[in-house]
Amino acid sequence: MAKTGPKTVEGIAAVTRNLPPPHASGPRTPQGKFIVSLNGVKHGLYCEFLPCKRSGCFYKEVCPLSSEDEGKQILQEISYGSPCPWEVAAYEMLYPAYLEDLAPKDEVREALVRELVILEIKLMRCSRLSVIECGLMRQVPVKDTPFSRTAPCLASRYRSYLWRRKVDLLQTLLTG
Repeated sequence: MAKTGPKTVEGIAAVTRNLPPPHASGPRTPQGKFIVSLNGVKHGLYCEFLPCKRSGCFYKEVCPLSSEDEGKQILQEISYGSPCPWEVAAYEMLYPAYLEDLAPKDEVREALVRELVILEIKLMRCSRLSVIECGLMRQVPVKDTPFSRTAPCLASRYRSYLWRRKVDLLQTLLTG
């Protein structure tokens, strides 16, 4: 990787001198700060609910809402960064069904059921990412060599983790 920018002490000092003060750069309004805070969210695999970025969403190609007029209307009505309406609808459908099937007797078990439903939503998100990412394997460069190795794609690795966690949760709920 080639480093860009000045390489001399004088050049670095000139760039540093010309930087705006921290309070004069970046977004100033709470809404602007919130929008910028979502810049780091790409695939959102680790988020509880994916924040909706409307047309900037990583999953826009496979979003069930963007293919229907009613779904497009829903996307226009929600606030930027609100939880993905499709995932919220899936949660609202799955949570009562899981509560009924697993019949939690206390708040701890109810929290485990909630976590199980969130895991289901994350597994659905992994499936959507698999459609976008396509291959189950990818080529990863080996550090300091001209070679590369195969490695499972992110969706595949994370899906394995989610399945293990789901099995553990189900065992806890069914035996406890």
